Amino acid sequence: MSITIRPATAGDAPAIARVRIDGWRTAYRGLVPDAGVDAMDVDASVALWLFADLDALLAACDTAPRTQAPEGASQTQH
Repeated sequence: MSITIRPATAGDAPAIARVRIDGWRTAYRGLVPDAGVDAMDVDASVALWLFADLDALLAACDTAPRTQAPEGASQTQH
């Protein structure tokens, strides 16, 4: 697997939001009321990240080559 580190873009906002919320739910469940972490919304978090200075963030991307499956076969990732 090959990983590329690059400046984040608006297209990365949904993934950044999911990582943030998953991290909060894992780290803070039981420390803060569950209702609070359960109420965290990915779409609302995406909106916040779109207003953030994404130039200050980096994104790590899997740049592994993909194989093209023969027509009718299922596609696999290597």
